[in-house]
Amino acid sequence: MVDTKVEGETTFSHISRGALVTLLGKSIGVPLGIGSTILVTRLFGAEIFGQLRFGLTVMDFAMIFCVLGLTTGAKRYISIAETRREQLEYYALSLLIGGSSSILVGGSMAFFSRNIALLFFDNVNSAVFIFYLGISLPFATVFTISLAATQAWNYSSFKTALQDIVFKLSQIVLFGIVAYFGFRQAGLAQSMFFIYLLISLLAVLSVYVIVRDDFETTSGIFRAITLDTGKIKPLVTFSLPLLFTKSVWYLMNNADTLMIGYFIDENAVGLYSSAFSLALFVQIVLGASGSLFMPNMAQLYENGKTGEIRYVYRKVTKWLMILSLPVMIGNLGFPVILLNVFGQEFGQMSVTLGVLSIGIFSHVLFGLNGAIMPAINRPKALLYNNMTVLLVNIVLNTLLIPRYGIIGGATATTISYFLLNILHESVLYKELGLIPVRKDFIAVTLCSLLAIIGVNRVANLGINTLSSAILYGVVAYAIYIGIVLKLDYIDVDEFFGLING
Repeated sequence: MVDTKVEGETTFSHISRGALVTLLGKSIGVPLGIGSTILVTRLFGAEIFGQLRFGLTVMDFAMIFCVLGLTTGAKRYISIAETRREQLEYYALSLLIGGSSSILVGGSMAFFSRNIALLFFDNVNSAVFIFYLGISLPFATVFTISLAATQAWNYSSFKTALQDIVFKLSQIVLFGIVAYFGFRQAGLAQSMFFIYLLISLLAVLSVYVIVRDDFETTSGIFRAITLDTGKIKPLVTFSLPLLFTKSVWYLMNNADTLMIGYFIDENAVGLYSSAFSLALFVQIVLGASGSLFMPNMAQLYENGKTGEIRYVYRKVTKWLMILSLPVMIGNLGFPVILLNVFGQEFGQMSVTLGVLSIGIFSHVLFGLNGAIMPAINRPKALLYNNMTVLLVNIVLNTLLIPRYGIIGGATATTISYFLLNILHESVLYKELGLIPVRKDFIAVTLCSLLAIIGVNRVANLGINTLSSAILYGVVAYAIYIGIVLKLDYIDVDEFFGLING
C-alpha cells in the first residue's frame, strides 16, 4: 500500500504539473478566445459567427478522418517506446499516414464546399469557410499529431503555448485586420488558413526542440527515422478503432449544432454556440488534467500497476470536482450576465447554458474515463459505448429540436453525456474495480452548489453586474473550500502539494 501511494503520488505529480502549465496557458488563452468570439459576434453578427462555427464543425469532423485516431496511438506508443529512435519512428509514421489522408479529405471538403453548405442551409454563405478550412486540413493534421507527440514526452507547455495562446492571439489580430479593412466572410476564412499554416510549422519546431539534444546534428534526426513498416501494423491496429470512436464522439458532440442548423437556421446555431462555448468552461480543468493523463496511465498499465491507477484516478477526479465548481456557480447562478458579454440577444440562452453545463459537469463527476480506456488498451469498448450513445443522441435530437427548439438540443446532449459516462464507468469498474470518487464527497459538493445558487435566487441579492457576480462566487467558493477542509476531504498540505506538483 505504501509503494502504491508513493508511485501514485509521483504519477499524480506529473499529471498535476502538466495540468498547472495548461491552466496557466488557458488563463491567457481563455480571455483571448472569448475576445475573438466577441470580436466576431459584435463586428460581424450572429449569422456570420454561426457560419464560421458551422465551418469549424465540418472541419472538426473531417479532421477525424485525417488523424485516424493517430493522436492517441502516437501518445501511447511514443510513451512506452524504449528508445528515442523508436519514438521518432512512431511520430514520423503517424505524420505520414495522417498527412496523406488529410490531403485527400481536405481536398474533398474544399471541392464539395458548396454542396455541404446547401445540405444544411438554403444558401451557400458558409461555403467559403468550408473551402478554406478544407485546404487548411493538412496543416491542422500536422499540428495535432505533433502536439500529441510532445505530450507523449511529458511536455504540456508546447500545446499550451501554441493552442491556447498563439492560435487565439492570431485570431484576434487577423480578425481585427479583416474588420478594419471591411472584409467579410472571405477575409475571416482566409485568416483561418494562415493561422493553421503558422501553428503547424511551430508544432514541428516544438518536436525538434525536444529531440535535438539526443542527436549530434539535425541530419542525425532524419537518419534515425527509418520508417520501419513493422511498426505500422500495431500503430494502425490500435488507432483505427479510435477513428470510429472519435467520429462517433464528434457526431454526438455536434449533432445538436448540426440539427439545430438543419431544423432552424444559422442564427440559431450562433446563439446556441455562445451558450455551448461558455458551458465548455466547466471542463477546462478536466481538459488541462488530460494533457499528460493518458501517457502516464499507459505506463502504469504496461507495468501492471492497477492499484496505482485507481489511486491516481480517484485523486484526480476529486480535484477536478473541486476546481470545476466555480464555473458551475457562474453558469448556473448568473447565466444572463455571462451571456450578455456576447451581446444582448444572447441573454435568451440562459436556460440552455444551464442545461449544457449540467451535462458537461457529468464528465467531471466521472473523471477522465474516455482518456484511460485507450491507456488500458480498451479502444473497442470506448467505440461501442460511443456508438450506443450516438444513436440515442440522434433520436433525442430528432424528437426534441422540432418540438422544443434550441433547448431540446441542449437536453438531448445532456442526457447523452450522462449515459455515456455511466457506460464508461461500468467498463472501468469491471476491468479495474475503479470508482471515480467517494459518494459522500459528491453529495457534499452538489449540495453546496445547490445552496450557493439557491441563496442568491431566494434572497434576491440584486446581483446584476459581472463584478458583483464574481465577488459573490468567490465568497461562496471560499465557504465551500472551508467545508471540504473541515470534513477532511482535503488538507492544507495536499493543496499546496498540488500547487507545487
